[in-house]
Amino acid sequence: YRGWLDTVTHHAGETAVVEPGVDGRRWTFRELGDAVEKRPVGDGGGIAFARWEMGREVEFLIEVLVAWREGAILCPLDTQGCPPKQIFGQEFPRSGIVHMKMTSGSTGDPKFVLFTAAQLKAEVENIVSTMSLERESPNVSAISLAHSDGMSNLD
Repeated sequence: YRGWLDTVTHHAGETAVVEPGVDGRRWTFRELGDAVEKRPVGDGGGIAFARWEMGREVEFLIEVLVAWREGAILCPLDTQGCPPKQIFGQEFPRSGIVHMKMTSGSTGDPKFVLFTAAQLKAEVENIVSTMSLERESPNVSAISLAHSDGMSNLD
C-alpha cells in the first residue's frame, strides 16, 4: 500500500484508469486514491475477496487497494472463480502473506498460491522488464484483473 501511496503522490493528476464502456471515464490517481480513502476502515488482517466482473472494473481496483490498506490477505476472484466458501477450512500460513492467487483448476481442483509483498513486487518488476512496459505505452487489458496475468500486468 505504501507503494500505491507513493504513486498517488508522484502522479496525482495523471490518468490511472480509463473505464470501459460508452462514457470512457478517466480516473486520475488522486481520484482513485480519494475513493479508497473514503471507504470505511474494516477489521483488517482477514481475507478480503475482490470480485472482478465487466462493468465494475474500477470498483474492483478500489476493493484491491482497500484490502492493501487494511493489511488483509487479498484473494481476487472473477465471475468464473470459485466461491469464497471454498477457502475456509483450508489451513495455510498467514504470516507475511498478502495475496492469494487461485489456479485455474484445469488439471484438478483449483488451488491457492500464496504470496508475500516482496514476491508480488518481484513478479510485477519481472513482467515490466520482460514485456518492456513503460509509462509512455499504456497497458490495455482484455483479461480479468482477478486472473493472475491480469493482476500482475496491471499492478
